[in-house]
Amino acid sequence: MGVVNFLKSFLHNARNTALNAVFPRFCVFCEREGSLVCGECVDRIPVRVKPSCCICHKIGSFSVCVECKKETPLAGVISLFEYGDPAVRRLIEAWKYVSDAEAAPIIKKWIESTINKTWFFPEKVTYVPLHLNKKRARGFDQAAQLSECVAGVFGVSSDCLLERKINTDPQAQKDKTERRVGDWGKIFRACLPLECDKKIFVCDDVYTTGTTLSAAAQKLIDSGINEVWGFTLARG
Repeated sequence: MGVVNFLKSFLHNARNTALNAVFPRFCVFCEREGSLVCGECVDRIPVRVKPSCCICHKIGSFSVCVECKKETPLAGVISLFEYGDPAVRRLIEAWKYVSDAEAAPIIKKWIESTINKTWFFPEKVTYVPLHLNKKRARGFDQAAQLSECVAGVFGVSSDCLLERKINTDPQAQKDKTERRVGDWGKIFRACLPLECDKKIFVCDDVYTTGTTLSAAAQKLIDSGINEVWGFTLARG
């Protein structure tokens, strides 16, 4: 077991050394080389977004407003930061596409410093899963990590409640006619017996068109969940 752990540690360190050589780290705030967040910026937190309807962006509440309820099965979407903020975008890209080990603890700190438990209190947290092929290629599922962090803040469980049956392209690559929730009815399937009276958070890294989160929410509601909220690190 000692040899196995040594090899794992060696390979992990070798991988990070190689990544640092190919992709040197720069502070996401001030761009100083050396780490994703330098010593001078370690206590900085990006500006939190104002609560608003995820469909029409009316300021005031994370809930979907009355006029927009017919547009999505989601009760609302809580997004913490703006994806347009350079620091937020750089950190998510390092976490999601480079698999930088420094990113996850920073994201966890941002979430713990920003979540307001008086907003809502979920009874369970889940996430929008990657397709198995994409997860294998990336090496991890960023939404699953986010779900575990959010669940930890609220002191509830994080469970995989959905399976992604079909691999899809990022929503940013599609035009509006290709983003209809109805076309996504077969993308997900529920993979556990679901408790009907639960209020659930469904986590994803970035809210862009809302199609993916809405499709996941619809599948959960069709499977008996009472109320589904989206939760994302950022909104685009």
